[in-house]
Amino acid sequence: MDSVGRIASQIYLDEVRKANSKLYSVIRRMKALSPIESFWVGILDGHEMITTRDCSCEDCLIRRVRTLDGEIEQYYHRYVTFLLAGPKITLLLDVEPIRRSEDE
Repeated sequence: MDSVGRIASQIYLDEVRKANSKLYSVIRRMKALSPIESFWVGILDGHEMITTRDCSCEDCLIRRVRTLDGEIEQYYHRYVTFLLAGPKITLLLDVEPIRRSEDE
């Protein structure tokens, strides 16, 4: 799991946004993305992607967790995603990290 956290911390969200924007444009032009019953459905959801007790970074959120060995600090990252859902395709439009002073 630490490898996933290390890789996720190196992703540039602006580059992901640019790629998603290009993909969205292509999909719309191809008419592959369509409304559901004439409605566009947007899904806003929070995800906890990485959890560890072994290492942390400056962006880690921290919580105290009770275990059989006592109370420990657990480090984790949360993200909010926005998806556009259609009958054929669901497309990720944006990803935003949740910082220490923020909430979903």
